[in-house]
Amino acid sequence: MDRKLILNKIYFFTFLIILVLFHNQKTLSAGSNWVDYEQGKVRLIAEKIKPGNSEYYLGLHFDMIPGWKIFWRSPGEAGYPLEFKDLKSKNIFLRDIEWPYPERFNFSGIYTYGYSNEVVLPIKLEIIDQNLDANVSLEINFLTCSNVCIPKQVVLTLPLNKENLEIKNHTENIKLLNNYINKIPNKVESSLLNKKIYFIPKSDKSVLKIKIDSKQGFNKPDIFLEAGIELNLDKPKFNYINNNQQLEIELPIKNIGNLNIEDLLNQPTVVTFINFGKAVEYNLNVEIIGNEHSSSKKFWVIILFSIIGGFVLNFMPCVLPILSLKVISLLDKDLLKYKFIRLSFLSNILGVISAFLILALLIITFRFFGINLGWGFHFQEPIFTFIILLIILIFSLSLFDLIHIRLPYWISSSLSKNTHNEDSNNLKLSFCNGLFATVLATPCTAPIIGTTITFALQNSSLKVLLIFAAMGLGMSLPLIIFAIFPNLITLIPKPGKWTIYLKKFLGFLLMLTALWLFIVLINQIDLSILLLILGLISLGFLILTKGESLHIRMKNIFFKIIILIIVSIIIFPIVVFFEKGNRETTASLSYLNTSDLNKYLSNGKIVFVDVTAEWCITCKVNKYLVLETNEVKKFFKNEDVIYIEIDWTKRDTKILDFINSFDRSGIPLNIVYGKIAPKGIALPEILTKESIYRVIQIAKGSKIVKE
Repeated sequence: MDRKLILNKIYFFTFLIILVLFHNQKTLSAGSNWVDYEQGKVRLIAEKIKPGNSEYYLGLHFDMIPGWKIFWRSPGEAGYPLEFKDLKSKNIFLRDIEWPYPERFNFSGIYTYGYSNEVVLPIKLEIIDQNLDANVSLEINFLTCSNVCIPKQVVLTLPLNKENLEIKNHTENIKLLNNYINKIPNKVESSLLNKKIYFIPKSDKSVLKIKIDSKQGFNKPDIFLEAGIELNLDKPKFNYINNNQQLEIELPIKNIGNLNIEDLLNQPTVVTFINFGKAVEYNLNVEIIGNEHSSSKKFWVIILFSIIGGFVLNFMPCVLPILSLKVISLLDKDLLKYKFIRLSFLSNILGVISAFLILALLIITFRFFGINLGWGFHFQEPIFTFIILLIILIFSLSLFDLIHIRLPYWISSSLSKNTHNEDSNNLKLSFCNGLFATVLATPCTAPIIGTTITFALQNSSLKVLLIFAAMGLGMSLPLIIFAIFPNLITLIPKPGKWTIYLKKFLGFLLMLTALWLFIVLINQIDLSILLLILGLISLGFLILTKGESLHIRMKNIFFKIIILIIVSIIIFPIVVFFEKGNRETTASLSYLNTSDLNKYLSNGKIVFVDVTAEWCITCKVNKYLVLETNEVKKFFKNEDVIYIEIDWTKRDTKILDFINSFDRSGIPLNIVYGKIAPKGIALPEILTKESIYRVIQIAKGSKIVKE
């Protein structure tokens, strides 16, 4: 009995040893020994993933110490990818590495792409003759990095005996290989995609932008771009839109100063996009489009921009004179109670916000009937401009104490000595003051107003109302402060001689505003009609005299005749000059002819298009401070720039369509065309010399000297 038990044990252990040896033989055929390289270890594994063919996958299996990494095929701003060299391998054919999608690493603002901890780099392996033994012998060269980078060279061998070539039961190896094979990006035919990468030169940092659609939404997305030139990109910025079914991605370019833009535009860029742990790869062309007003910004950001933009409008030259009326109404503040002062400011605030809401309702109404309106559209109507001019002129002459008109009491009371009366008429005046200031603010485009207006016009009616209300709130911020703390007006000195001089100064500002509106009218109506209107205004000016006796009346008339003669001597040459200039501009620069543009571009010219209007204050500031300076004129001449001005003083739907084609709703609009920017690059609303120089360099295909 004991002997039988001993024999059974011997048989059992013998069978176990044979089983272990057989198992080890199969394991050795599917994986090499680990090779230690201090910062980790690496080996070869080989498996037939798809049975029934002669194609195997060879895997470079890395197991790295935490904190160390190796690099992807495009390493980023530093490093280099792994390369292998065949060392007398037998009976095999090796293809290129099929790279799984990488991780992004950040080391002090330097971004690199690669792998950490563990990775398998699959290589397709073909056995040439299945009846013969095979052997894999490779030399791999790679860079491993942590706080320092160390180049490594490792030799790996893996024998593949013919008896074991059909072994496909190594579950762990198959699972490991499949895990990383599934991370290899699926290549998508570019012709099936209606996508492009847009190069957008911005004032702070130029970016590449791409939009991705996904009906399933997005989960931990990432993107990697590979161009044929050295392209260092910052961390991408993701913006989710359309109920999380569209992703807008911006990739800031860090090395724009050393980048040849023409090289970037003339070759496809490989895009690797990751979503839900899967990756796709496609080649896209880069197209330059200039500064883009994206309609995909988060709504709360647009609301914030609207408030800031409205606040900035308070400091625009077309608004400041009108707000002066509010200052005058508070000069006798000692006789007013804080309660009434607060109500007065609240009425002013209500007027400002109401004016913005009225403009919003007009835009919504016209849009409903299919009529497209641009920002500042009402100043394109001569009748509206004339009415505003007349009101401004009356107010300014009243401040000079030259005329006295029996206006309705709720208006005249604020301009008389009874500004301290606490009645509803003063509150009505405050309300109208807010309305009037807002109307005059519309042709003054603050730097961020263009973005908010464009966003509003591309969205729902509710968002239009909310955005315009936010702009009204922003413009009312100084008034809101006084409404909350009415005792702040005690900081204004008591009335005295200085108030008389202040009234004259404010009247002068209003007179300048009237002159500006007069110049706008010159460009909107015929000279003969304008002179007739000027005569009627002069006649009314002579009739509306101040004083009770005929002697005083006649004295004022002679005084005013002298003023009219002087003003006419000054204004008449201006009228003739602008009329002549307007005819010349209309004859040669009314539209941007496509054939002429293509002719200029084919001859290597740069074309600078300036869409402007006489009522656009920001356009005038751009001209005075930038475009008409000797430095810019000299630069245009040296760079052989063709300057084209398009005048939008009068309503013109073709010009508005041209403006809308650049995702803008108003002016100023300045476009630069060049050989690599045939569709044009839109400049920011507020021009600088540096922004013009930079965009012209881009349009020419030159390197950007300074970002």
